[in-house]
Amino acid sequence: MLEQLEQRAAAGTPWGRGLLRRFGVTHGVWDGPVDDDGIETIHTGPDATLDRLVYKPPGAPPHANWRLVRYKNVMPQVRAATRARFSPDEPALIAGISYDLDPLVVWYLAKDRPSSELEPRAKAARVVAWNGREATVEHDGPCDLVVNRTYYPGWSASIDDGPQRPVGRAELGVQVVHLPNAGTHRVRFSYRPTTLWAASWISAGALVLAMGGLAVETRRFVARGAS
Repeated sequence: MLEQLEQRAAAGTPWGRGLLRRFGVTHGVWDGPVDDDGIETIHTGPDATLDRLVYKPPGAPPHANWRLVRYKNVMPQVRAATRARFSPDEPALIAGISYDLDPLVVWYLAKDRPSSELEPRAKAARVVAWNGREATVEHDGPCDLVVNRTYYPGWSASIDDGPQRPVGRAELGVQVVHLPNAGTHRVRFSYRPTTLWAASWISAGALVLAMGGLAVETRRFVARGAS
């Protein structure tokens, strides 16, 4: 369904505009008008390069009057959520997050739902610093730190230089870290490709086997020479 947002017809619907704002999309380039009070048109005009590169359905005009627009009131890249809502399946989740633009709310699919003791319950929480790798959060109770960055195996986070733990998955696949208790905490993110890690172990194992085989052949050669 998200692929539909690459087309103006879907991106211009209320649910399409809601999803774009939810995931922090700040600008768009469209082949026609996208009318909404929360969208500002920055530039309008022809563009031969876009005419060549952008897919056009059969029967569409060969040239478009392109528009560069800015989306207002988008979600920040990182936020602290104090409430959680849950959906049984992806269509219900999309419907929920399309129209719920409250930055204090995080949505979960049922399969990603955290245990009840890990649900956010703070009354107030805010991100006071963020540099793309590290966030500082002030909160008066348990909350969820939500990062508009794709959830993918290999991402982990540590709280106040504690042990690294895998990040969680929220909404349609963004990263989330649960912060327990209350206070000011520092969350540091890191990424280690799981495929490279596995490949390094396989390569190391292969090297050990190769060296072991070489040692065996060397001993055999020495033994034959001595006899």
